[in-house]
Amino acid sequence: MAQLDEVLPQADYVVVAAPETQETAQLMSAARIARMKHGARLINVGRGSLLDEAALLRALESGALAGAALDVTERSRFHPIVLCGKRPTCFITPHTSAVSDRLWIRQADILVQLLERWFDGRELFNQVDFTRGY
Repeated sequence: MAQLDEVLPQADYVVVAAPETQETAQLMSAARIARMKHGARLINVGRGSLLDEAALLRALESGALAGAALDVTERSRFHPIVLCGKRPTCFITPHTSAVSDRLWIRQADILVQLLERWFDGRELFNQVDFTRGY
């Protein structure tokens, strides 16, 4: 995070994969989208609130960004169709970026490990930290 503003003008692709917290709200603000390298592509697999959708729309329309891939969108005035419309350089998936042929195997493995730890009285992992918000 400390170097985000420095690397944005250099990156061909920017992948946003942060949790939704007070610190990450509008992480990709209008100012940061404007700092991105001309022709770069923005990928958001985190949360819709991390991205200024109005700024993204302007950057796509002006050609400043070459494309966007959104696995999530904010519940705002911009319906996904408005954001991407018929633009061949933008697409939206239904929050399924984690889905793969290994997803259920990984999830079942984590569940079994957590159950074993729970019953053995050992410390659990993957716990929600309510002070951090995720």
